[in-house]
Amino acid sequence: MSQKDLSVQLFLADWHQILPTIHECSVVLSKAENERAALFHKRRYAEEFIACRILLRKVLYSVTGVSPEKLEILYTEQGKPYLVLDSHKDLKFSISHSSNMCLIGISHLHEIGVDIEKIRPLDHSTLSARFYSKAEIANYQSLQGDEQELAFFDTWTRKEACAKANGGGLRFKISELDTGKPGTLFKSFVPGNCKDSFYVKNVKVTESFSAAVALLGKENFEVALSDFQIKPYMQ
Repeated sequence: MSQKDLSVQLFLADWHQILPTIHECSVVLSKAENERAALFHKRRYAEEFIACRILLRKVLYSVTGVSPEKLEILYTEQGKPYLVLDSHKDLKFSISHSSNMCLIGISHLHEIGVDIEKIRPLDHSTLSARFYSKAEIANYQSLQGDEQELAFFDTWTRKEACAKANGGGLRFKISELDTGKPGTLFKSFVPGNCKDSFYVKNVKVTESFSAAVALLGKENFEVALSDFQIKPYMQ
C-alpha cells in the first residue's frame, strides 16, 4: 500500500478567488450542478455553491488527472457525493464550506467526512446543552472564555465530520453521538450503527475557523493540509 493510501489529503481554499470569473469557470460544472445552483433564491448562496463545486472538480482533477468537466459526480440516496471513475474506484471525498472558506478531503479506500466552521458569536451554552452528549457538555462546561468557544466549534465539526463519513448526514439524534474531547483522536460510533467505527480528530486550518476529519474504520492516519489556489479561468 502506498503512502497516499495511509493519509488524508485536505485542501483549503478561499472560494472568493473564483468570483471575478465565476461565469467562465462554471463551464466545468455538470448540468445537474447548474440546475441545482439555479434553485438558490439568493445570489450569494448560488455563487458559494458554484465556486465550491468548481474547487471540488479542480481538486479531483489534481488527484486523478481527469479534466474537471469530464468528472462524473453522483449522489447516494442519503445525499453523499461520490466519484464514478474506473481508474480511481477507491477514491473517497468530502466537502464543506463556511463563510468564505472551502475544505475538501480526499481519502483512498476509507469513507471520509470533513467539516469546517467559522468561529463566531453564538449562544454556545444553549446549543451545547441541546445537541452535545453528556461527556461533551462536561468538557465544554469545564472551560471558559475563548477556550470554551473554540471547544464548542471543535466539537461541532467533529460531529458533522462523523455524520458525513457515515454518509447519511445528521439523520439521528445528534446528542447521542459522542465524539470525545476536542483535539484528540477518538473512536466514535454513529447511533444506530454499532458495526462501523469512525476515528475523528480536529485539524488546525486558520485562527478563525475550526475543522475536523473523520475516517470509517481507520485509526492511524496522517493529515496533509494544503492551501489550494486556482486559476481564475480554466478549460
